[in-house]
Amino acid sequence: MFVLAGCRLVIPVGFAVGIKQIAWLGMLLFLVAAVAGVVIANTGNRFEKK
Repeated sequence: MFVLAGCRLVIPVGFAVGIKQIAWLGMLLFLVAAVAGVVIANTGNRFEKK
């Protein structure tokens, strides 16, 4: 969740500075982190119910 929040902070900073590439990078990092989190949560027995 902290990684996602950090990525979300990069997006408005990129727009505020006027460099759209930074904002797009933040969006891409957010999507990659979200997908990676879902994959990690659903593989293995890390969050197995007892």
